[in-house]
Amino acid sequence: MKKILIICVAAVVAITCATSHAGTLTWKGGNSGTWDATTANWEDASGNPTAWIDDSTASFNNTAAMTITVSGSISADNILGSSTGNITFTGSGTLAWRGWLQSQGHVYFENGLTLADNGNGLHFNDGAHVFLRNTANTYTGGTYIKNSNNTYSRAFSLDGGDLALGPVPATPTDNIFAVGATDKNTCLYVSTRKTVELNANRKILIKDGCELRVCPQGTLRIKGIIHGEHASGSSYPTGTRIQSHLYYNNNANQWPGRTILDSGAGNISEFGRLYVLGDLEIASGTYRAITASAKQTDENAPLYVKGHGAYDPHMGHLLVSGGQLENVQSSRYMQVNNYGQVDIAGGTVQMTGNAESEYLNALYTPAKTIIRDGGMLNVTLLRVSQATAGDGGEIFLLTNGVLRVSYMKLDYRQYPKGIVHFNGGKLQSRNGNSNTPIIGYSTSNNWNDISFAVEAGGAIFDTSNGQHLWFGRPLVSGVAAGETDGGLTCLLGSGRAVVLHDCVTNSTYNGPTRLELVGDGTGSGTLQCRVANALPAATTLQIGAGCLVGFNEWTGARADLAQTVARVEGHGRVINNSKFVVTGAVAPVFDGTYGTLSFEKVMPVAALSCDLEIAGDANGCGCVKFETAGQDISGLTLNVADISAFDEDAARGTYKILDAPNGYTGEFAVGNLPDSWRVKYTSTAAYISYKKGMMLIFK
Repeated sequence: MKKILIICVAAVVAITCATSHAGTLTWKGGNSGTWDATTANWEDASGNPTAWIDDSTASFNNTAAMTITVSGSISADNILGSSTGNITFTGSGTLAWRGWLQSQGHVYFENGLTLADNGNGLHFNDGAHVFLRNTANTYTGGTYIKNSNNTYSRAFSLDGGDLALGPVPATPTDNIFAVGATDKNTCLYVSTRKTVELNANRKILIKDGCELRVCPQGTLRIKGIIHGEHASGSSYPTGTRIQSHLYYNNNANQWPGRTILDSGAGNISEFGRLYVLGDLEIASGTYRAITASAKQTDENAPLYVKGHGAYDPHMGHLLVSGGQLENVQSSRYMQVNNYGQVDIAGGTVQMTGNAESEYLNALYTPAKTIIRDGGMLNVTLLRVSQATAGDGGEIFLLTNGVLRVSYMKLDYRQYPKGIVHFNGGKLQSRNGNSNTPIIGYSTSNNWNDISFAVEAGGAIFDTSNGQHLWFGRPLVSGVAAGETDGGLTCLLGSGRAVVLHDCVTNSTYNGPTRLELVGDGTGSGTLQCRVANALPAATTLQIGAGCLVGFNEWTGARADLAQTVARVEGHGRVINNSKFVVTGAVAPVFDGTYGTLSFEKVMPVAALSCDLEIAGDANGCGCVKFETAGQDISGLTLNVADISAFDEDAARGTYKILDAPNGYTGEFAVGNLPDSWRVKYTSTAAYISYKKGMMLIFK
């Protein structure tokens, strides 16, 4: 019995030795030494030399740079780096630790050395930079990065590529953890000329309200979801700083690379705010910024894009090439400042909160927002500019871009400078069906230094989204002297209207004013001018089939208003036109095809001292229609575009050019009609017909 008892005790002792550790062991192996299980490069708490004991805390306390060669399988509890010196871990061994690796100097893990774990991941808490260069690490519990030591941004380098972070999870899983510390931050880093892509199954969790910064010198593409702890819908993340931030680049001069967020369609990332100081692209996925505060400051804006005193593609530059950036809360302020740039080129930036949810372009200093190539800015309230320097705030609405806004606003404490460049993009209203003007309080002098410039691509007012569009400022030509701008095009959904109101007079664009019916082609769409001379006097008014244009007051008796144009053409209808004056030509033609152009009311004869241009072919021709009795047509001079296109032997020999079902007075002045053709009048119509003569032959 005694012998058996001794054996049991020995077994117990053996187990105890295998599972215990010696507390903290301090490195005494010099600036270049081997970390293995046999070499006495350590000192215990009593100052005795010792070989490494697994699961102890490893302390490196020297200030000079060190190179530690790891041999065999080494397991530590914590690893405490030196106060100032850098540490390079190399060798062909395997290194694992259960707690945190902490150092005030840079830490390098070289190729050949494998980092492993016990399933709980590897934890890095560094006051300097950490570099993982091995591409075959085996740890599976994820990567935890933290900076509790330094107020400056600390870089966690991804130069080793995606597999330096261990095997890729089989399914999307929280795999990279930014762990909070008050007033501290850490960042993901890639060296110059390197491109690193993080796998979509590596989700990034921002914990404890900290800031995660992405600050590459090269290119970093993040394909996984990024989410803040407890962030969901309109509920902001919790934590010591209330917000979980994704903070792009704290120093663009030092780290001028590009980060690309590319999580894929249908995937939603939610975090506290997006702060862009460098070059960031959103390529796919939805990124929802959820902030706790409604204050109008950069520290609380769900989106804050800040340049560095001059426009630069690497500084304060946000490109939204796909996907969506949004804020769904009320009373929030997205802001662009200090020569920041937001380029929405294929993706969407939107705010879905109440009327005080504002996109503030150019706060105090110049900034610009570009919308193009299928991109959309969809906001409740847009402040063009609150800046007086340079060009102030600029909005570029370019080809295939959409600006959808409830209304625009100014800060009435200042007189800002700014400009909206209309150059082929579409302006839409979010709630125009409630008779809400996009520009409110438009008689204020505070608008005097805000220009709405029509450039070569033209201004496009679009109601195809089902909302009327009310606009109350002059549209000025934005091209060089002697050049022609793109004019104003109104895309009119069925039953929808573009309404020009308030002080929209004095527009100077010199391209055409064009109306097109869009949608299912039924019903009608209207350009309604609620102020006299809303259109430039030199414009060509083009009215597509199914479209109306009218000129009358909005309030009171709704009396007709004066409007002069150089030319009116198309297949649509002019209403409220008793003071409508045409100085050049009336042409019932639209995009080269003929049709009927109608006028609701009688115009004074002087208002029609112009040409009547008729185009047609053997099957018919354009026709002008006067719906009300008594129109005097004697001021119209008939000009036929190409008489050879008409058929002299047409069955009836006539082509209707005037339709007046309730009668008219006067006759056309004949312009270029050949002698072989004549004008034939009836009480309700006028025609041109070929004179069929008789030939006598004498023998």
